[in-house]
Amino acid sequence: MLQLFSPISRLFHCHRTRKVMVGRISQSVRRRPLTSSVSALVSAALIVALIPLNTQAIIQTGPRMELESYQLAAEPVVIDSVAHNASGITYNPDTNTLFAVVNNPEILLELTLEGELLRKIPLEGFHDTEGLTYLGEGRYAVTEETRRSIVIIDTLDGLEVLERDMYRSIAIPFAFTKHNRGFEGITVDPQTGSLFVVNEKRPRSLLQVDGLLDPTQLGINFSIPWDMESRTLGNTDLAGLQFLSQTNHLLILSEESKRVTEVDIEGNTYGYLDLDSGDAGLNEAIEQPEGVTVDADGDLYILSEPNLLYRFSRS
Repeated sequence: MLQLFSPISRLFHCHRTRKVMVGRISQSVRRRPLTSSVSALVSAALIVALIPLNTQAIIQTGPRMELESYQLAAEPVVIDSVAHNASGITYNPDTNTLFAVVNNPEILLELTLEGELLRKIPLEGFHDTEGLTYLGEGRYAVTEETRRSIVIIDTLDGLEVLERDMYRSIAIPFAFTKHNRGFEGITVDPQTGSLFVVNEKRPRSLLQVDGLLDPTQLGINFSIPWDMESRTLGNTDLAGLQFLSQTNHLLILSEESKRVTEVDIEGNTYGYLDLDSGDAGLNEAIEQPEGVTVDADGDLYILSEPNLLYRFSRS
């Protein structure tokens, strides 16, 4: 296993809390009747009162996924031979299939885009596997929640069992988090090789990891793009991640809030997809949404515990 090259204090040193810039509206000042001024103040107060706390305004300009236009494309599919604990999911464009991870027992699954099970690979030595992302060239990254570890799987070719000791891994010192509140979703920026990981709770945090995918690097750098405890996106927890190469945005999934949020690396919000009953064509709320990914056609997939796969398409 790779060793962390710097103490936990360095992780905090890398923390960069970005200031939120508040725009100012300038206008000419003119005399107005008192009744008009009072009416304007009341209207402004009502508008402020209607804005939810900890929810950012959606940026309407610039390229974005337009999550609000997505609708359920078909009835959710029950994943065969998985009784419970389905968690992370990722799309592999090289095989045009989905890969999912189960956290207990630890198993890796390959699925068609329709949710049909193609193969099942036991994960020996792995523990509490929650997040999964495809890195390209047959490689995958897996997160272990309670160990707060990332494991790099080099290949699946010809393997019937994956043994953890065969692969590079690193444990990241989020030791102050509580049991079962550790690493959940993981994703990658394929252009830079940066990994992004979300810590579920206490603290809710987005962590950027640089250097892990390059074996020639002498060190691994950690940073926190923005302070998610003060800028929560309206989410009470963090469960899944997906990087969008076309826009350099992230999709962040919250299990408890039942919401997918599109953000940029600065934490600005570009749209929402709510996963509750009555939203996006759902007759029932998605129970425990844990994983999110997007395929080559832009269809969005949500994996939920215990074992349901949902597909959403742009309407």
